[in-house]
Amino acid sequence: MAIILQPIQQHVLSQAFLLLPFVEVMTVRYTTLTGRRVMHMHEGLQIIAGLEGRSRLGTASGEEMLVEKGSVLFIPVKLPHNWSIEVPARTVQILLSPVSATHYGELAELFELPPGRMTRIQVDPEELHSCAELIDRCHGGFIPGNSLELTGRLLLLLANLLAELHRSGRIGAIRDPVVNRALEYIEMHIREKISLRDIAQYSGLGVSRFSEVFRKNLGCPPMEFITRSKLKQAATMLKVTNLSVKELTEYFGFQSTSYFCHKFKELYHTTPKGR
Repeated sequence: MAIILQPIQQHVLSQAFLLLPFVEVMTVRYTTLTGRRVMHMHEGLQIIAGLEGRSRLGTASGEEMLVEKGSVLFIPVKLPHNWSIEVPARTVQILLSPVSATHYGELAELFELPPGRMTRIQVDPEELHSCAELIDRCHGGFIPGNSLELTGRLLLLLANLLAELHRSGRIGAIRDPVVNRALEYIEMHIREKISLRDIAQYSGLGVSRFSEVFRKNLGCPPMEFITRSKLKQAATMLKVTNLSVKELTEYFGFQSTSYFCHKFKELYHTTPKGR
């Protein structure tokens, strides 16, 4: 008898198994190109991490972001959004109950992300896979200690995500809305050739003043930050895809393969092929 695969396969663990602030965690496999056009929202902070494939999420304002292997998307509390699967995908999804700094310390910083839009970062896919394996194992049957082990592993993941959010300037010291708008523009156009004039205009300042504010907040010039952001994502993609150096050069809008390799070696002290 033929086995019929369901378009969405979920391994869900709820509050009955988890410790706060985790409301729900799951691994989800999408075997077909599916989606949900109707906008919906959650009462907590939703985190979607890509294990494989590609999905696209959009908000009522028209903002869209991709979730691919190694990317992690943060969807704020009560932000209406929808989703579609562009390539059969597998994800880890986490729903967090709102927390206060009084009870949960720096974990509360996750709820300081811009409330009206999504935030995306890139991490090592291996860390996400180890979480997924533990979720699947816990879903397979209760063993004493599983709940504590999973909660500890999830807290470690959140700690690493929080550290990356700080490193990338998404939260922490940055409070200037000009810089937040600049980071938003960079995120939306990371695969394009971004000019200083365009990003300054989007941020609402002249080029000179914008460069001054950006450097003051992030410690480096805007164009240097953009190049590093592109290279960081390219380094991750070298690990998790079969894209060639030439394809990555075109994917991230670098002017030439030689320039891409030069900047890559400047940052990582090795060539893309040696990464």
